[in-house]
Amino acid sequence: MLAKAETFGPVEQARAWVRWYYEEQPSTAGSVMEVFSGKGRTQGESLKPSKSSAGFSPTRVHATETKNPKYNRVPLSTGYSGGGIRRAINALPGIHKNWVNYCYNPSRANKLEHGDLYRRRLWDLFLSEYNQSGLNVKTRTVIALMFNMQVGRAECYTGYCQWSYKRPVEFSKAIDRKMWERTYQPHWRSIRILMDRVDQEALKKVYSGGC
Repeated sequence: MLAKAETFGPVEQARAWVRWYYEEQPSTAGSVMEVFSGKGRTQGESLKPSKSSAGFSPTRVHATETKNPKYNRVPLSTGYSGGGIRRAINALPGIHKNWVNYCYNPSRANKLEHGDLYRRRLWDLFLSEYNQSGLNVKTRTVIALMFNMQVGRAECYTGYCQWSYKRPVEFSKAIDRKMWERTYQPHWRSIRILMDRVDQEALKKVYSGGC
């Protein structure tokens, strides 16, 4: 059963806009994109706009149509265009703009341009919020490796979604399970919490600019 549109908040709606705009991959069955764009299992069903899905039109728009300037219109009843979403993304400040272009934009050039900036800014933010002064050199080195691993996996949205709190297989030989749980897992989670926060902050700003 498809989730009701009422369950989707500003972050999920903005993520749907961004992924629709970049056309990184086809939407999965039951996804936010399927609900709002009328694709997948919803085809053949009546799409009636609800209060919380205000801004989205039930008109089915195919991604190929947006390549033609005549059809450069996102399925939003407000008439918000693909160019409008681009402007909202370009208006994002610093790390938020870097993150959206690094994770959601399929362009390799954009990932290269924004990836290094995102990595440096996120690392600076991590160091400012999680004091490592009391940690030994080995622990700090492993934390840096974990940080780079998580950022590297987030180069596409699919990789970003595959995060787990469990010990990565890359560390299975060097770090036993007890040491992972006692020493490193809290830092692993802290990195992800920070990445999630930046993601949500960025999408909320896109949502505000797109309403």
